[in-house]
Amino acid sequence: MPELKLVWHDGGLTPPRTPDLPDGIDLQHVNLYMGTKGKIITGIYGGDYNVLLDGYKTPPETIKRVPDHKLGGGRHEMDWVRACKEDKDSRKEACSNFEFAGPFTEMVLMGNLAIRLQGLRRELEWDGEKMEFKNIGAEETLQLITSQLAPGSKTNHKEVNAQEFAGEMIKHTYRKGWSW
Repeated sequence: MPELKLVWHDGGLTPPRTPDLPDGIDLQHVNLYMGTKGKIITGIYGGDYNVLLDGYKTPPETIKRVPDHKLGGGRHEMDWVRACKEDKDSRKEACSNFEFAGPFTEMVLMGNLAIRLQGLRRELEWDGEKMEFKNIGAEETLQLITSQLAPGSKTNHKEVNAQEFAGEMIKHTYRKGWSW
C-alpha cells in the first residue's frame, strides 16, 4: 500500500471543522478520512458511512457480509471464533483474518501510543519492520501523571525514559501466569 499521512484525534481532541462537512456531524464520535478528492465519514466502528465526493455512487456489495450471531457477540468476533473452530484443511478464512487485522491493529495502536507520547511534542516516525520509533532518542524523557487528585490539589508526576516507555508499550512485559 502507498504511504499516507495519518493524524489521530482522541480524548476530546477533534479535527478542525471544514466548511464542506454536513451540519450535525459530531466530530467526537466519527472516523474522518480526508483525501485530495473528498472525504469519508464513518461511525466509530466503521458503520454508517458517508462519502463526500462529487459524483459518488454507492458501489454494489461484492464482499460477503457476516450476519449478527444468534447468541450475541459482534459479527467479526464470532466469525473469527467460527474460523478457529473449523478444521484447518476446510476452513473458510475469517472476514477479519490476521493478514488484514494485524496491520490494522498496528495502525490503531500507534494512534493510541502517539497520544501517550505527546509530551515529546513532535511528529513520530514509525518503522513497521523493526516495530519501533525511529526518532526517539535514548536520553529523552517524558513526564507522566502518577496520581489523580481532587481539583486544586497538587498533581504528582514521574519522569520516565521515553524510549523505554515506548518499547514497553509496544512489547509489553507480562507477569508470569498463575500456577497452583
